[in-house]
Amino acid sequence: IQHRQITEFRMVWGVILVATLAVEGMLIAQFPETQDLSKRKSVENLTLKAIVLDEGKIFKKMVEENQYIKLGLVEAGIGYLSGACLVIFTPWCMAHHGLSQFQMLVY
Repeated sequence: IQHRQITEFRMVWGVILVATLAVEGMLIAQFPETQDLSKRKSVENLTLKAIVLDEGKIFKKMVEENQYIKLGLVEAGIGYLSGACLVIFTPWCMAHHGLSQFQMLVY
């Protein structure tokens, strides 16, 4: 069933991804709220690459200076990894041991 969902909706998810990236690119490039105060007047001179690199530097500086953000990112990463492991482990365990979904839920 999962294979069918992936193959049948591949085009839909591709269109959604392209539209999302296009909107995000336009928001970063066009809105002055995303720029520094000193750069707001010269938005036309910046390329998308320069804007992305500048935002990356600001994010890196913020993470390096704030311990709570650093720990929050580590916590989120570990949480996502454990969720990914469960997504793989649960169906494997069901197939390997012949368990139903309810039995897996109880275990």
